[in-house]
Amino acid sequence: MTAARALVAALAIAASVTPVAAQIIARPPNGTYTYNVVRRGKTLATAQIGWGKNDDGAILVTETTAIGDLRYYTETTFDPATMHERTYKGGSAGGGQANAVLDDDTATMTFEGDARSFRIIPGTSSIMIDDALVSFSAALPAVVHADTANGITAVITALPAAAKVQISPTSKAPPSDLPAGDVGIDVILNNSQATLWYGKSSLVLDRLEDLTRKITIDRVIP
Repeated sequence: MTAARALVAALAIAASVTPVAAQIIARPPNGTYTYNVVRRGKTLATAQIGWGKNDDGAILVTETTAIGDLRYYTETTFDPATMHERTYKGGSAGGGQANAVLDDDTATMTFEGDARSFRIIPGTSSIMIDDALVSFSAALPAVVHADTANGITAVITALPAAAKVQISPTSKAPPSDLPAGDVGIDVILNNSQATLWYGKSSLVLDRLEDLTRKITIDRVIP
């Protein structure tokens, strides 16, 4: 074998055993985003949503929400290759805490020692915990973008029960006061309808318009 052929053969062998880099899913840039929850012109709550990574490399979404004198805290992790939710911790200062572990098919939630499991609803692409705070909606654009989902399973902590979230591109034009290039999705959960507006590239939630409860969640844009 000539030197040139030997080099080509060696390169071919090396290429065949070189691992393929893990797929990186798009998601909002690391940082903290502030949102006001408003109804009829009155601010009901203010939420701080943080995007980052934990020590294991999972995508970490944190929330601190103030509703009057109450403070709620959540931590949610997502698989960086799929944006499927993997763990959830949520509670209030001085109150109980809910914990959940999720895989692609099941969410097992524990609250004050009581554990319950919920299966993914057929026809949906992933399963998430919905605690009626802001981080669930803030994560939806990245979750939908990851696998062009048209439906997910939400485990509603207040019930608790699993319900299908229907998702579709909106036909409405973006509000003129939002950043240029925002896109929207319509979301239906049980009897509640909402439109989410977010950056097409950044996937940062800019506004949620809850058409049923007449509530708007607005990002405070610097």
